[in-house]
Formats: sequence, structure tokens, C-alpha cells
Amino acid sequence: MRVKLEPDTAFIGKKFAFIFFGLIFFLNGLTLVWFFSSQVK
Repeated sequence: MRVKLEPDTAFIGKKFAFIFFGLIFFLNGLTLVWFFSSQVK
């Protein structure tokens, strides 16, 4: 039971971390684009 449960939780954690970091990088990029576009005007 424990052996089967361990990889599932690790997979879910990896998936959550991937989505979390992806969201952070996306927001960071969006902020940078907005900042530079506002500086250009």
C-alpha cells in the first residue's frame, strides 16, 4: 500500500510544482512586458 502511494504523491507534487513555477514565470514575463511597454510611451 505504502509503495503504491509514494509515487502517486510524488507525481502530484511534481505536477503542482510545475504548474506553480509556470504561473510565476508567466506573471513575471507579463509584468516585464507591461513595464517595458509603459516605459516606451
